[in-house]
Amino acid sequence: MQATNAALLFEEHAAAPRLVHLPWREPRAGEVLVRILCCGLCASDVHTLTGRRPAPRPSVLGHEACGEVLALGAGVERDARGAALAPGVRVVWSVATSCGECERCRRGWAQKCVRSVKFGHSQQALDAPAGGGFAQVARLAPGTTIVAVPDSLDERTAALAGCAVATAVAACRAAGEISGRRVRVDGAGMLGLAVFERARALGAAQVQVHDRAASRLQRALARGAVPYSANELVDVAFDCTGDPLAIAAQHEQLDVGGVQILLGSVLPSAAFTTPPERFVRGLLTLRGVHNYAPQDLLAAVDWLAANPELFVDALGPTFPLEHFAAALAASAAPDVLRVFLTPEPLP
Repeated sequence: MQATNAALLFEEHAAAPRLVHLPWREPRAGEVLVRILCCGLCASDVHTLTGRRPAPRPSVLGHEACGEVLALGAGVERDARGAALAPGVRVVWSVATSCGECERCRRGWAQKCVRSVKFGHSQQALDAPAGGGFAQVARLAPGTTIVAVPDSLDERTAALAGCAVATAVAACRAAGEISGRRVRVDGAGMLGLAVFERARALGAAQVQVHDRAASRLQRALARGAVPYSANELVDVAFDCTGDPLAIAAQHEQLDVGGVQILLGSVLPSAAFTTPPERFVRGLLTLRGVHNYAPQDLLAAVDWLAANPELFVDALGPTFPLEHFAAALAASAAPDVLRVFLTPEPLP
């Protein structure tokens, strides 16, 4: 293997990541080295860069990625479905590792494993391959859920499975029965759009969508969403914004027995002010969803493979690593839901 690989090292808030070269080494037991084919610039990456989201430093950001296997450590032979892994196989992988043995893993909360390491959200050792997707080569830690990418999926669409789409799958699973239900989604960014499409695929009677950005709302409406109406009760509400006002507004719109799923509140924020009586008398259930379990990643890949064009209209341009500033600027456009970074090919 070659001596180094390029990576964007995040060191200070409000400062551009620095292009560095991290050393190679052979994968250890349980590890996999992947060549990054593309990596989405997620909103959580932007929040980290601006200091709105606490994060370890230095780090290599980027977690919504698609890659190609370069080398396998001892004990890694197959993906989460049992398909053989080998150099050249395209894969996506989980944000969080899991041991499968701790109490949280046994209870179905693998993404909250007590031994979890998070891809793209962990401190980067400067003598090791990158632990995030904004790099030529990345290291997948032991316990990572790895899924081979079907031939029907292009790399950018496949990358979505590793964050927005798998999280949407997890959120809809947490909501319980959706078929025939009235649904509201706040936020029509990449995550909100994925939740809308997943709820619709699961047979929701109707899905209201609300977003302050006219272009994002229009995209959802053009896909079959219903404009938000405070006068119409809903059974299930998903908040992808983290806005306490939007969260409280959903409480007022939920019918008796309604369920609210919070998945956008991943930053410090003000509290919502709904009186507890509203939950008691309305028999309401509030659930938080953060990341996803291995089963959600598998379901996300299957769903995308069956619908490879589903999110093509929401994908923006792709930039090389050295043009990170341009990628960051492009991601701020409300009508572009995801831009991507791609490294130069390995020599």
